[in-house]
Amino acid sequence: MKKKKLISLLLSLSIICSMMMPGAMVYAAGDTTGDSETDNGMVINKTATVNNDGSYTVQLEAYATGEKFVSQITKDVPTDIVLVLDQSGSMDHPMGQVYFSAYGSYSNEFYYDYRHNGGDANLYYPLGNGSYASVSVTRESWTEYDKITEWKNNKYYNNQNSLYALVDGTYQEVTVKRKWKQNSLTRVYTYLLNGKVIGTGEGWDGTPVFSDSNISTLYQKSSDYTYTYTDTNNVTQTVGTSDGADTRPNFTYPFY
Repeated sequence: MKKKKLISLLLSLSIICSMMMPGAMVYAAGDTTGDSETDNGMVINKTATVNNDGSYTVQLEAYATGEKFVSQITKDVPTDIVLVLDQSGSMDHPMGQVYFSAYGSYSNEFYYDYRHNGGDANLYYPLGNGSYASVSVTRESWTEYDKITEWKNNKYYNNQNSLYALVDGTYQEVTVKRKWKQNSLTRVYTYLLNGKVIGTGEGWDGTPVFSDSNISTLYQKSSDYTYTYTDTNNVTQTVGTSDGADTRPNFTYPFY
C-alpha cells in the first residue's frame, strides 16, 4: 500500500515539473553562402535565363538548409507556412497578347451597342489575313414602325427613347421606369404612356404585362444599320447593311 502511494506521488511531481519547464523550439541554422537570400535557415534562389526567342525563364527555389540549433523559449511561437501553386490554363497564354472570340448570331441592335463609334467598342471584323478591324455602325431611322417581339424588360428599358404604342391609329411614345422591389433583389419595370401606367413587369429577363386593353405590344421605328471599318490605307470599307433592330445580319464572316 505504501509502495502504491509512493508511485502516485512521484508521478504527480513529474507532471508538475514538466509543466514548469520552458518549451524548446527548433530552428534551421542560417546559410549566408552564395547569391541566395537566407533567413533562419531558409534558402531562396531566384534565377532568370534568356531563351532563344527573347523571352525569359524564371526559376524560384526555396528550401531549408537541413542544419538546426536549439533555443529555449518560455512561450509558444505559432508559425504558419503557406504554399501557393498556380496551374491555371491562362498561365500558358503569352502576356499582352489579345484573343478574339466570335459572337453568335445576334441582332443589329445587339451589335450596335458594341460599335466603336459611340458604343462599348468591342466589335471587330476579321480581314481574312489573321488581323481584325474595329467596326463602326450607323443607324438611320425611318417613319415606318416595326412590331417588337421577344424583348425582355431590360431591353425595353435600354431602348426607351425609341418605344411606341399604337393608340387610335397613331404611334405614341412610351417610357420605362424601373426600381428595386421592396426587400428583394428583383427590379420592377413600369411602362408609361403620357404619364399613365399601361403595363408592368418584374425581373430584367421578364416580359411586360399591359393593363390597357388597347395595347398588346410595342413598336420601334424601323432602322437601317450600316457596318463599316477603316482599312490600312485609311479608306472606309462597308461590311454590309441590314434593316430592322431585331434582324440578324447575314454577312460573310461573323463579328468578333
